[in-house]
Amino acid sequence: MKTNRASLRRLLVSVCLALLTTALGRGQITNVSDDQATPIPGVGHDYIHLLNETVNPANGSLSLRIQVPIPKGRGLTLPFSFSYDSSGQFHPATFHPYAVTWASNQSILSQYGWSYSAPLLTLVQQSQNSSQGVCDYYGDYVFQTASGERHSLYLASAPTATRNPACGQVHYPPYSRLTGGDDEYLAVTSAWNNDTFPPPVTVVDPDGTVYKFSAFSQQGTNIFSALPTVEDRNGNIGGGLGAHDSLGRTVISTSSFGNTTTGDQVTVSGLQSPYVVTWTTINYNGYSAGANLVIGTYSTLPLFS
Repeated sequence: MKTNRASLRRLLVSVCLALLTTALGRGQITNVSDDQATPIPGVGHDYIHLLNETVNPANGSLSLRIQVPIPKGRGLTLPFSFSYDSSGQFHPATFHPYAVTWASNQSILSQYGWSYSAPLLTLVQQSQNSSQGVCDYYGDYVFQTASGERHSLYLASAPTATRNPACGQVHYPPYSRLTGGDDEYLAVTSAWNNDTFPPPVTVVDPDGTVYKFSAFSQQGTNIFSALPTVEDRNGNIGGGLGAHDSLGRTVISTSSFGNTTTGDQVTVSGLQSPYVVTWTTINYNGYSAGANLVIGTYSTLPLFS
């Protein structure tokens, strides 16, 4: 009986001690080990970012970014993603004075709102009549950053009045505006000398990174676009789409854009297998807004694998 009482007493003491010590336990994080750490950008490795969605509450526009892991360059690494922007699918455009039509964001890397987000410059060839004849010029310069942002550069390039007297007689809009940009980007170009393609354009961002556009390609009858060579203020060469970085690697390349027959093969340095983008078509109904009807009865969509 005494033994049982002694055992019971020891059990009660142990229970009381356990109850007293539990108050000292804490539920907070105790260590920043792998099972408790949150992502820290730039700490020896990258993360799988995947889908990023942004909605503008002012107008309801939607932007999607499917990010691709890019190998780090020496001093300069440009992001890349498969992008969709509802604000670029169809928009009113004025390719000629006093004439408004619906247009899409078609360029060498974009169509119907989808794009490969690389630094890109687009512009439009336009014309204006004067008493001396027709003045052809380039305007509507838009710069797209590697993250997909768009910036109006407010440039215009026309032949000099000596080369084309018609361009010296027109005053709307100002046809020769060879320097421009916005609050973040500075841009310069030169007068058009009546060659087939637009003159080169240089864009500088707030960090001193320089984007040089010279190899323009033509989409349709009057839209031109180009990819740049990129160099930061320390002389490091950027790894944009189709370009080499400071280590001589082709960081990212694509076999095509919007190829509905074979699809696009997007190859990234350091990844064993390329991304495969297969495009399909969907029907949609045309609509009007008191101007011209939206041209076309289908749009293209990408399928990723």
